[in-house]
Amino acid sequence: MPTGTTSAWAMAVAPSGNYLYVSTNNGILIYTIGSGGTLTLNTSGSLGDLTSYALEVDSTGQWLLDASNTTAGPVLYAWPISASTGLPATFSISDIPGLQLSAGNSVGEGGIAISNDDKLVAVAAGNATYTVPFTAGNGTITTAGPFGTAYKTTAKSGATAISVAFESSSSPKFLYIGETGDFTSSGGLRMIPIASDVPGTEPSTSPYPSGGTGPHAILANSNGYVYVANYGGTGAGNVTAFLVNASIPSLTVQSSPAVTGDEPLGMAVDNTGDFVIVINSQGTSPVDAYTFDATTTGLLDAVSLTGSAGSNPVAIVAVPK
Repeated sequence: MPTGTTSAWAMAVAPSGNYLYVSTNNGILIYTIGSGGTLTLNTSGSLGDLTSYALEVDSTGQWLLDASNTTAGPVLYAWPISASTGLPATFSISDIPGLQLSAGNSVGEGGIAISNDDKLVAVAAGNATYTVPFTAGNGTITTAGPFGTAYKTTAKSGATAISVAFESSSSPKFLYIGETGDFTSSGGLRMIPIASDVPGTEPSTSPYPSGGTGPHAILANSNGYVYVANYGGTGAGNVTAFLVNASIPSLTVQSSPAVTGDEPLGMAVDNTGDFVIVINSQGTSPVDAYTFDATTTGLLDAVSLTGSAGSNPVAIVAVPK
């Protein structure tokens, strides 16, 4: 990273697989992804947001969505970008559409998700999760941008929303929210039905114990399971799997969580769909990898990794094919 860049919080990859965006204390940096994953820093400049904690790019490659912590509380920004060059229409945050979310609280690493059909964006913002209608074709840097009026899902009493994910189908039926403090000894996984792009009534069985103290990452996989990466106090964490029953709706926990390193903070599936990769923000094991068990559906089997991932990673992304 450039000289003076001492902190990084989030990453996002363009759907073309050609550009990587990294939020840092020097703004959001833009990299070109070359052969074999080599990165070249774009010298045109960094996007002028110094407080971005969560990033996503829509599937059209036209918008970089940026959940940022400001003095007024979390704000969802939309940077217009070129699908062909990866560059923004402006580098100044004062020029782009922004949607104020809650007053107070904050967005954490990975606290944003966009639905596969690009119609909804969700942001976990502490005391609430906001589900925002999104239209990629609407808005420029001179208008209100691609956002509609947000729906608010208030966190459970005493809880804090820290992670979100949409069901992975082309038209999502559920939004999943990870909250700390939902249960005495565990965080919670909430299951919110989505119908006609509107959040519906939460099932009476939700939230479910997430399997650890802090459900910091959620992966809604296409195999019919939802995976939650949990802190485990001061030691090893885990990835807990939940089978989705869409007709009831309900979740059933898989009895054998996968053990991770300390404080897992991010999770992704590689572009083959065969491996789940988890990054751990503390301890001596920064990266864990798993395959899907061939016999027990939903079960994750640990596999060995070679090479080094450095220490204390905070974000992970998978580059599309």
